Amino acid sequence: MWPGDQTAQDHERLIEEAERDPPAMVLLAEQRHVAAFAPAIIEYLRERYLWTSEVGDIAIYVRF
Repeated sequence: MWPGDQTAQDHERLIEEAERDPPAMVLLAEQRHVAAFAPAIIEYLRERYLWTSEVGDIAIYVRF
């Protein structure tokens, strides 16, 4: 994901797909940057996944 490449509707579709077939783990690079242009995705992660650690600028989340 890059700023401006997707719309808010694209983000919602991604969330819907993740709900239908949830990944066991999510790796998210530059979390603060992503939060600025895709807040719905960050909110989804925080509600359904547990942050476990970071490696460099990559946050690691696992499903509850």
